[in-house]
Amino acid sequence: MLRKIHTSLKPHQILIKNFAHLGFIQITNSLLQILIFPFILRVVGIEEFGKVMVANSFAWLLTIIVSYGSGQTGINDIATSTNDPQKLSHHIRVIIQSRLLLFFILMILLTGWYLFFSHNALYFLLAMPIVLGEALNPLFYFVGMEKSPIYNAANLVSKIITLCFIYLLIKHADQGAWVNFLIGFINTVCFGLLLGFVFLKKQITWVSINWEDTVHFFKTNSYLLGNNITVYLQQSVFLFALSTTGQASILGAYSLCDKLIWSFRVLMVAVFNAVYPKGAQLYQEDILKWKKFKQRLNRLIFWGCIVWAIAQFLLANLVILLITGKENLVAANYLRWMSFVPLFIALNMMNVLGLLLEKKNQFIFYAGVAILCFALIVCFVLLQINPYWYGLFPLLVESGCLFLYLKYVNNGA
Repeated sequence: MLRKIHTSLKPHQILIKNFAHLGFIQITNSLLQILIFPFILRVVGIEEFGKVMVANSFAWLLTIIVSYGSGQTGINDIATSTNDPQKLSHHIRVIIQSRLLLFFILMILLTGWYLFFSHNALYFLLAMPIVLGEALNPLFYFVGMEKSPIYNAANLVSKIITLCFIYLLIKHADQGAWVNFLIGFINTVCFGLLLGFVFLKKQITWVSINWEDTVHFFKTNSYLLGNNITVYLQQSVFLFALSTTGQASILGAYSLCDKLIWSFRVLMVAVFNAVYPKGAQLYQEDILKWKKFKQRLNRLIFWGCIVWAIAQFLLANLVILLITGKENLVAANYLRWMSFVPLFIALNMMNVLGLLLEKKNQFIFYAGVAILCFALIVCFVLLQINPYWYGLFPLLVESGCLFLYLKYVNNGA
């Protein structure tokens, strides 16, 4: 029996190994949030914590702009050029140089905002190392090459160092603005060293490129940038809107559940990144092979998420109790409403993967805009009714997203 299972899994050993490494990367990223944020809350207080989190969310929005979709297309570029060092070098140079160009433009704008308009902009300015770290992040290279252990180890070490720095240096509320700086600074050093390793040890050269290469990069990835921004806002618009209502206890309960769902989302990002290189290769070889592979993966995801949904629904009270140390019926209720959200997230990511392989970037962008508009409508309606229903927001948005993607696929567009 064990031999039969081993034989069936043998053709997918690289995929399974890659997923294990990428999954661990996402888990460590999630643990950083789970371990650090409760500590920050206790040290700096709820008001300061809110400012820190707003700046953190703003910084991650800017990382989407700086990455400019290259975290997705870069994997495909690397995966299809593994045997051509010249092409690999060209792709890396274009991606990193374009990211840094965008970072410096944003840095100048934010510095001007701080100097001339707002003292509170200090929180946003000190969060910019998070953006610089993502500009240097070579994850796309390691995923595309299906060689993630080195990145995984470096990422884990950087997260441990970050935890230590925050625990040692953040002692009172006046230091709240420096939390994001420490997180971003350690990431910048880590990713900078990893990028250096790519060039020194992997025989990648800093090839010359022209301005047309950069323009092509911005033009090609523009729809993905728009989609990534709309996706981010789809997920965060209700939380931002809820923060303006003054319902502190409701906001806290919803934020906690939102973080738990976010933890699943980053795990699915690991699945996406692990599958992307193999999907790109299969799609290039034979589209039918890719479709069969996707069908098998969708079935596996479906049943795994069904089990997750049942467990989340039945154990919602226990989960909240373990995390907060006390019962919170509002949070448990929201978590139950969100039970099937992980399933829709997983299926939506697989649909996006298929569209990326088909290079349907324009549709991905238009779909993102449509879903964002739908999210805004849902947000407005929910805020007019009883807070009991607030947990429906992510469920409605993700199900609407799935409906749109499936309608497009079924129509054979």
